[in-house]
Amino acid sequence: MCLASPLLRFRARKPGSMFPPKEIWRDGLPGSPGSREVLVFVQRPELRKLRVVVDADLLERLDASTDDEAESLLGSLLHHTFVNLLRYADSGPSGEEIAAGATDWPGGVNGWVIGPPAIPAPGASHRLAVTVAIDGSGSMIACDFGGVHHAAADESTNAYEECRAEEAAAKRAMDVMAASCAYAVGADLFISQRAYLFEAGWDAAVGVLAVRPLDALPLIGLYLRAQEQFTVRQSYPGHPGGLNMNRGGFYTAATYDLLPGFARWYGACEAQSKAMDDDGLEFLAGSAVHRFQRALQARDRIWFALNRPTIGDSGEDALDALDDVLLRLMGAVDVTARVARIVLELGESTRRQGWTNRSFREAVSAIEPSLAALFDPGTDHRLTLDVLARLRNTIHHAALPEIRVVEGRGKHETWVGVRADEKALVLAAADALGGRAAWGVTEPFSDEFHLDPGRLADQLVIHTAKLVAAVQAATPVERMSPGELRTHEPEPIHPFDGFGVDFFARIRLQLGLGTDSN
Repeated sequence: MCLASPLLRFRARKPGSMFPPKEIWRDGLPGSPGSREVLVFVQRPELRKLRVVVDADLLERLDASTDDEAESLLGSLLHHTFVNLLRYADSGPSGEEIAAGATDWPGGVNGWVIGPPAIPAPGASHRLAVTVAIDGSGSMIACDFGGVHHAAADESTNAYEECRAEEAAAKRAMDVMAASCAYAVGADLFISQRAYLFEAGWDAAVGVLAVRPLDALPLIGLYLRAQEQFTVRQSYPGHPGGLNMNRGGFYTAATYDLLPGFARWYGACEAQSKAMDDDGLEFLAGSAVHRFQRALQARDRIWFALNRPTIGDSGEDALDALDDVLLRLMGAVDVTARVARIVLELGESTRRQGWTNRSFREAVSAIEPSLAALFDPGTDHRLTLDVLARLRNTIHHAALPEIRVVEGRGKHETWVGVRADEKALVLAAADALGGRAAWGVTEPFSDEFHLDPGRLADQLVIHTAKLVAAVQAATPVERMSPGELRTHEPEPIHPFDGFGVDFFARIRLQLGLGTDSN
């Protein structure tokens, strides 16, 4: 399971600094007039289309990919109805593409961003024209290409070190030109593998969010989920066989991926319930998935809020969703303790059914030492449990304070604070479980301690999943039913059997949460 989740933040737009998107939802889209009878309370898509510029040669590779799951998925999502896909090439579109994408705008080619034919000469004007055509409508935008000469002269990186000096300088300049064009047309993402954009010590992407293909997947996935689009495979011309899910199915599948031993654990509880003619244990065990998939949904709501400007209630929405993450994750952990009590026949005292309770752990240790040892002091699971329990308990104490950070025109961030008595606990967990950067720790002043709520939620989800999976694996659920019952009881059926490994990989890539299971 990867410990460092991607930072799921798009760049804030700077008012008046770029060509603004003017996408209008046309008839024929879900919930729009003309597609079908629209019932009251059936919504049209809430957000505008995502505008993505991608290097044309990279897109060709993605569309042709059959053996790389990430590239195949990205290629399909870029063709989603809710994505405005624009191609870019240093040399511009080919003659065939120009003929196929002709528009009524002089020089415009539908679905293409076309920049200047050459790097502006030193001393010449840096403001040159960029042409873009979307849905057959073309426009021309003036763009400042002043950064290309700085890139050409910058020899401080390893980008294109295999090339001759003049060729490397030209490549660096063209990288910045491409990013400048993407910025000029108001792209939300520029997907590229241009080395200089990612190695330069300055903002070589000149304001646009430039990302490598693998880093684009969780950003596009987040946007689509915000639009209630749960796409595992997008069908488009030449690539049939789309697969779309509803919200509950998508997050439930993600939960099964994060908890690979759930089927065994739940199957034994289900068998015991049938043997005892009492479905209480079956419902209790099944609620672990329910709690966890709701935590994943709340985690997404945090990132939805963090991608809105820090005006209105975006910060409040993020903190509200963080509270929900904490409550749901702790609920899933508590479920495993209650199941363990029943499996180990520890009695029915509700005061002794939690892993945070020392007497409960001691009682478990007397029967199943390896299970209790998961929570020995200093272990990863104990650190996760302590942080989760402490932050969850803020629901009974002072709320986590919101701290809005605004740095420069167009940039916005929301952080969350913790009480002084929680600082050491959180830092110890962060240091042991992936590092402070992964947990979103920042200490702008000696007396202040902030956390990025999105990164915090991601790390709690990742490590709580490890905790729950470890407890489920270590709980000897097979001891509940007599041997003859187990022999005749069918193997538990995985609800996503038959979907294949690639199914879970595609969901995992979009969430940006890795697992150990595959």
